[in-house]
Amino acid sequence: MPIRILALPAKDLQHTLKCMDIGDLIAFSLCSIRTKNLAKSSNRKIEPIFVEVCFHLTSKEYEEIGEEVDLFARDHDYIFLIVFDYVTVFDNRSGWQKWEFTRSDWIAHFMSIFNESIVHKLEVSDYCPQSHLDDIKHLIPKLRKLRISHLQGTEFAKKAFLKLSPLAIEQVEIHTNVFSNKYKTSDVLTSNLNSVSFNDWKKPLKLEIDELLVVNIINLTIKNANITDNELN
Repeated sequence: MPIRILALPAKDLQHTLKCMDIGDLIAFSLCSIRTKNLAKSSNRKIEPIFVEVCFHLTSKEYEEIGEEVDLFARDHDYIFLIVFDYVTVFDNRSGWQKWEFTRSDWIAHFMSIFNESIVHKLEVSDYCPQSHLDDIKHLIPKLRKLRISHLQGTEFAKKAFLKLSPLAIEQVEIHTNVFSNKYKTSDVLTSNLNSVSFNDWKKPLKLEIDELLVVNIINLTIKNANITDNELN
């Protein structure tokens, strides 16, 4: 005989929510404002939220996993979500629809029910139209870390850096050479940021000492650069 979950005593209801599969809990949270608040009050924990933006701008919202992490030894649940307008796909096997939801609504919903105040990391990992950069800013107004992958061209990588790096309160990693003769390096180096790491393993970054003198970044790391002896002397 089916049991009406919302008719359970408060203590039993909380126990039920804590025992729910994480996907079922998300589905439950979408039913109404009351179920959303109940899901939030269950205080279920997930790994820090990592958003990956790909070519089709279908934000993949999932938890950051290191290469050597044992998934079975995790303290919290791990979920993988692909977020579209009005629909999200869960673990590539199921999903939910909420017709009035946009991508921004989905991300805000997940942040709310899991009591997260900020996206842990945003990665631009594939070719992405430049026109989507403003959409990304609207989706995610603040984050801890930004990573721009080596798959980006110089022009897009620099525009992505200048537009998205102000959102990152802790660290920015950029794996594409943005110090081309065609673009001003001062635009990048004078950015008011806490920590930035440049690393293009295919093409060393060409810099002059004068350019380094205008650096406004608190903690700057350049892992592959060409600076001549004459410049150093």
